[in-house]
Amino acid sequence: MTIADVIDRLAVLRPHQFEDDFLIDWISRLDHIVWEEVIQTHVLPSSIEEGESFAEHIHKDESSTLDVYPDADAVPLIDEVYGMDIYTYWLMAQMDKVNGETDRFNQDMAMFQASYDMYTGWYNKHYMPRMLVRRFLF
Repeated sequence: MTIADVIDRLAVLRPHQFEDDFLIDWISRLDHIVWEEVIQTHVLPSSIEEGESFAEHIHKDESSTLDVYPDADAVPLIDEVYGMDIYTYWLMAQMDKVNGETDRFNQDMAMFQASYDMYTGWYNKHYMPRMLVRRFLF
């Protein structure tokens, strides 16, 4: 699944006036949150290097350090099983927020949160959380 697949699905489900650059930026922002709140709090999968930042992960083959996916051909962090719904509802909610559609925003955020909770539950089940070492300084 690529970002372009998500954008294509969104265009079918809810036609909109937003350019792809806005949508890519919103997906990048969500993936940055996922990186910080979910992935970095667990023992990393083998596809991610220790100490790697979100920018380094999404630009492995490029020298850029921007926190934004370069184009719609990029593969987002969350796989298709959970990602398609998560990204679609996230984009719908962001569009609703910009358009001032509060009721729709609340509905889309509820659907996003339900999908996101399923993903984080799966992630927590399959990857060990990092162990924090507590030290007392007297």
